[in-house]
Amino acid sequence: MFTDIFCLHYLHVMTMHGLLGHTTSICSSVRKDLRHFYDSCDNDGKRMYHQTTELLLKKGHFQRDPYFYPKANPEFNEGQ
Repeated sequence: MFTDIFCLHYLHVMTMHGLLGHTTSICSSVRKDLRHFYDSCDNDGKRMYHQTTELLLKKGHFQRDPYFYPKANPEFNEGQ
C-alpha cells in the first residue's frame, strides 16, 4: 500500500518526535528506574535517527533545509 521511501520518511519523522518525548520524560521523572528507561529509549531513538538519516541520504531522498543567501548590501525602505 505504501512505498518503502514513504515508510522510511515516516519512520524518520516519528523518530524525531520520539526523541523529543523521551527527553521531556527524562526531565520530568524522579524515579531512577524510569529515568534509566527513558535514557535507554533516547539512545535507541538516536541510533534510529542516525540510521534513517544515513539511509535517506544514500537513497537521495533526504529533504534538506532550503538555502537562503541574503544580499550583501540590502536596501531598506525609508518611507511608506
